[in-house]
Amino acid sequence: MSRCQRGFQEREGCNESIGILRAAIDVAKGKKSNLSVAWLDLTNAFGSVPHELIKHTLETYGFPEIVVQIIMDMYKGAAIRVKNGKVSYAAQRFVHKARLNLLACNYNTYSDVVSKACRHCGYERESQWHIISKCNFGMPRKITQRHDAVLFKVKKLIESGSKKDWELHIDETPPGPNRLRPDIYMKSPDGKQIILADVTVPYEHGVEAMQRAWDRKVENTQTPLRT
Repeated sequence: MSRCQRGFQEREGCNESIGILRAAIDVAKGKKSNLSVAWLDLTNAFGSVPHELIKHTLETYGFPEIVVQIIMDMYKGAAIRVKNGKVSYAAQRFVHKARLNLLACNYNTYSDVVSKACRHCGYERESQWHIISKCNFGMPRKITQRHDAVLFKVKKLIESGSKKDWELHIDETPPGPNRLRPDIYMKSPDGKQIILADVTVPYEHGVEAMQRAWDRKVENTQTPLRT
C-alpha cells in the first residue's frame, strides 16, 4: 500500500486525519477555492461509502482480486449490539469527540499563527495521542492512576473469585523481616500458602515494553528476597 494513504499506518488513521481534513477545509474557505477529498482509509470509508463503489474503484485501479475480496469481506457476518448504559449525555459528547480526535489540542487548530507544539513539553505536535501516551508532563500521576484502576479491578475479581476466603492485603508490607511492599498479598486460610502479586501498566507500545516492565517487577521483588 502507498505510504501516502492514512490508514493501516502505525499511530495514524483516524487519529490525526480528522484534524488534517478540518485544517484543509479552513484553508480552502480562506482562499475561497474548491476542495476535493479522497477517502483512502477504508477503515473509515467503509461505513459511509457504498461498498459496491469501493469495490468498483479498487478493481478499476488494478488492485489484486484477493485484496479486493479481503476488503469486501471486512464486515461480512458481523453483528452490532447497542446497549443502554448509564452514561450521561455530557460523557457521550466527550467520548465521541475524543474518539474522532476533536478535543481542543494545538494540533487541531486551524490558524497558522497558533503553534502546533505541545504546551507542556514542547513536542512538535500536540495531538491527543501525544498527550495521553507520550507527554512527560504529569506522567507519574497518570501512571499511578492507571495502575490503581487496574489494581482495584483485580482486587474485586479476587474478592468474588475462588479465593475470596483468603486473607487479602493491598499495598501493604507482609509480616516478617522484609522490605517488600507488593500490590497484592494473599494468605490461605490454613496459613500454608502465600501469594505475592504486583501490577504494572506500561505506557510504551509493543511487546518489548511489556517485557521490560516484567523484568523490572521481577528484579524489584527478587532483590529484597535475596537479602
